Amino acid sequence: METPHFNLYVLDVKGAVVEAAQHTPKSLIQAGGNYWWFGNTWNIQTPLEHLKDGCVAVMELRHRNLVTDEIEVGCWTFFRLDLSKITSAPVTFEMYAAPVDPFSKILARIPGDSFLQAEINVSL
Repeated sequence: METPHFNLYVLDVKGAVVEAAQHTPKSLIQAGGNYWWFGNTWNIQTPLEHLKDGCVAVMELRHRNLVTDEIEVGCWTFFRLDLSKITSAPVTFEMYAAPVDPFSKILARIPGDSFLQAEINVSL
C-alpha cells in the first residue's frame, strides 16, 4: 500500500453520515513486515448520549492505488456506538474487504486475516 492512512466517520442506522469524516494523513509511524503502527487520536465530536440507537463508527484504511493513482479503501472495520456497552479498554477489530457496508449481513474477510488494535477511551 502506498501512503496508508485512516478515514473515520459515524453513520446512523440508515447509513447516513452523522459526523463528518476525519482523515489521518501522515499518521504512519512504523511499518514492519506484517504490521503498520499508526499514531493518531480520533475524537467523536457528537456526545455519545446524543447519538441515536444503531449508530456505528467506521474506520477505513485507505491508500493510493499505484496503477490509477486514486485513493481507495484497502480494508475497513466498524464498532457500534452503544452507550450502554462502550467502555475504556484496548480492543481488537477484524478488518473487512471493500465495499464499506457496516450494516451488511455478509462481511468479506481479508485473506490472511487483518486486525486493527486500538485503545478506546470514553469520557462523558
